[in-house]
Amino acid sequence: TIQVLADGVVKTVRLAGIVCPSTRLGTAPCAEQTKQFLLGVTTGKELTVDFWATDSAGRSVCEVFLPDGTSLAKLLVAKGYALQDRYYNSSPEFDALERTARAEMLGVWGHLGQTF
Repeated sequence: TIQVLADGVVKTVRLAGIVCPSTRLGTAPCAEQTKQFLLGVTTGKELTVDFWATDSAGRSVCEVFLPDGTSLAKLLVAKGYALQDRYYNSSPEFDALERTARAEMLGVWGHLGQTF
């Protein structure tokens, strides 16, 4: 999840279609690196947020785009900082990005290896 400022209100947004390591759990491989990468690409930037739904925790599930139009979820998967959430997302594009990150041992894959 990320927090975004929209209309003067801070909102918690869950990125649609992916699962990221969580620093709250404290045990996920490369959670801190994921957090730092996410902060680096989003802090102080104007993001485009497309609302999809509200999840059971009350978070807005959204697709988020960086100022240059890059999908934040796809970028995280491509860098190995997120996994495709196959329960909600069967996109061949996400699958290809994840396979490449896995083969190159990027992000979480460098910690978990190929057996995850």
